[in-house]
Amino acid sequence: MVRDFDEGGSIQTTQFEELELSLSESWESLQNIERRSQEMSYTELRTYIKKIQSAGYDSTRYLVDLYAKLSYPFLNFIMILIGVPFALKTGRSGGVALSIGVSVMIGFAYGVTFYVFLSFGKSGVLSPFLAAWIPTLLFGLAGVFTLMSIRQ
Repeated sequence: MVRDFDEGGSIQTTQFEELELSLSESWESLQNIERRSQEMSYTELRTYIKKIQSAGYDSTRYLVDLYAKLSYPFLNFIMILIGVPFALKTGRSGGVALSIGVSVMIGFAYGVTFYVFLSFGKSGVLSPFLAAWIPTLLFGLAGVFTLMSIRQ
């Protein structure tokens, strides 16, 4: 059924069993389901960013996600840098559970800081590159200083 509304408020209704319409969209574009940036690989996301930039759209939030794909894997290295000093201090302080708890809290703090900075980047407060890398650099420096503070 097709309903046509005119300016006077009247409605023209046409019933049909089958109707062919010409659409301005291609079949491929209808099949292409939009995926979130977390579901794309690095190269797919980079290609998508180029595509939306060439169309004139703002790609800030996608750039933040692109840089985050590079900076987030450093979390493992940072947790090692921060966790080793706690593991070495365990023998003297005697609190294995305390060391594990502190390490878990540091990991949680990193996660919260990381996603807060990503939000700053997506909202335009920080540049996408800085938003993705500042938490990693801050916690990396904290890990280096913690590692250097261990007495031989």
